[in-house]
Amino acid sequence: MLEPHQLLVITMGEQRVALPLSAVERVVRLVDITPLPDASPPVLGVIDVAGDILPVVSLRQRLAIADRTPALTDRLIIVRTPARRLAVLVDDVQDVAAPAAEAVTPATPLLSAHGDASGLLRMPDGLAVIIDPHAFLLPQETAALDAALGRAARTGDARTP
Repeated sequence: MLEPHQLLVITMGEQRVALPLSAVERVVRLVDITPLPDASPPVLGVIDVAGDILPVVSLRQRLAIADRTPALTDRLIIVRTPARRLAVLVDDVQDVAAPAAEAVTPATPLLSAHGDASGLLRMPDGLAVIIDPHAFLLPQETAALDAALGRAARTGDARTP
């Protein structure tokens, strides 16, 4: 069984997902996202957060949920991963949950085959997939992002994080 901890429950259309609250720095309103040429999906571009340039990752693309145009009510979750800080675009933030151990089930081989899921959270009104924020970017996506940020920095289009 996964160790119970606080989880930030978010919605992506009809899908609910949860992130470990320990990886969440803060939640902010959607701001203009500057496109980053040559960055591979799911990177939408970059934003400036207090002078730091952060890549924006689409959780819809990462989880293969039907894409849609971002809405003004969408949120950006600033998360910390071992490699970098990221802004993750989500539809809405629902709640902070502190589940009991029996409410959290580790990922099955089928669920964990996607790479992002670390388990399931049973809630009174349904399930939420627990997502590992360290898996938001695959190694090849990280390499493409680093290269795109490097090119943007050399041309003056963006500052490196």
